[in-house]
Amino acid sequence: MTMYFNNEDTCKQAIIETRWGVGDNQDVVCPYCGEHHCVTRKDGRFRCNHCKRNFSCKVGTIFEDSNLSLVKWFIAMYLISSHKKGISSCQLARDIKVTQTTAWHMLHKVRVLLAQDDAEGFSGEVECDEVYIGGREKWKHQSMRTPHTQGRSTKTKTPVFGMMERSEIENEDGEFDYISIMFEMKNKNDTTATKHKNEDFLKKLDEDRRKKGCEYAVLVSLLEPDNETYNTGIIDVSHKYEKMYVIRPQFFIPIITLLVQAAKKSLEYKRQLAIAQSKEVDVTNFESKLNEFRNLFGNNVKNAHDRFRDAIAAIDKSIADLQKVKDNLLKSDDHLRLANDKVEGLTIRKLTHTPPR
Repeated sequence: MTMYFNNEDTCKQAIIETRWGVGDNQDVVCPYCGEHHCVTRKDGRFRCNHCKRNFSCKVGTIFEDSNLSLVKWFIAMYLISSHKKGISSCQLARDIKVTQTTAWHMLHKVRVLLAQDDAEGFSGEVECDEVYIGGREKWKHQSMRTPHTQGRSTKTKTPVFGMMERSEIENEDGEFDYISIMFEMKNKNDTTATKHKNEDFLKKLDEDRRKKGCEYAVLVSLLEPDNETYNTGIIDVSHKYEKMYVIRPQFFIPIITLLVQAAKKSLEYKRQLAIAQSKEVDVTNFESKLNEFRNLFGNNVKNAHDRFRDAIAAIDKSIADLQKVKDNLLKSDDHLRLANDKVEGLTIRKLTHTPPR
């Protein structure tokens, strides 16, 4: 992160893209009057054509009226959000090399920002369910059992509550599509002599996911509590097992939100594909036909290029032959001029004159 956000311009561009979009979809909104008629000035700031006020990308954010560089702000936000149990103002001040008072104010501003709930709520028909993960006591050895843990006790079981919004997009059969996610909870009671790390349970989870036909698999683990890799957030292990993630229990809702949003986009793509297919557009073979056309077009271009080079070579050869003919004609002209000079200088005296002996 520090290698990418290493200057003010990069940080400002990130703020602009986050607030107002990227490229052609960028729509700058004036923070004073809320109008969209804004233009970019030469110095990188913006000007509203409605209220005639100038503003920067920091206006209306926690960076407004701050003399600190955005690089330090970005590093501070990363440190605050990545620490599992938070970070003190003294530690933050040492990390980004500011005073403790400045770090304290930065902490409060970032915490207020994190407290804002901008997530979209569920709508329509929502399905809910809960499960208590941890195993039944009767399957444990007598020495490992915990008393008074029947049913929904949370002494040795972890409650998991899930909510899902029913999709409004129908599949080919006219039925609603769902996203299937397999969750597996592991805590210290699930460890064995050979399995005590998160990686030890991934292979079995992947086999269960494929056997039951689930799209995603998520391991909700309390193992390896001192491992900072698993404590930072959602860990993608797709490089080892396809569509699999490892999270801590506090990231249960965020992972569901991310996967649901990804599923909605996938369903939207499927819907657009179905619409294209209903219009008798052969989308399935489009890529193969495009590649075939590309190869044929490339062959034609290559042949035309070869013919062009041959024609250029023939023209060069003709030019060389014409140059030789030109040289020979010039030489003939020289010989004719010399012959003409000799004829003009010829007289009867020269023909009858005999030099003395």
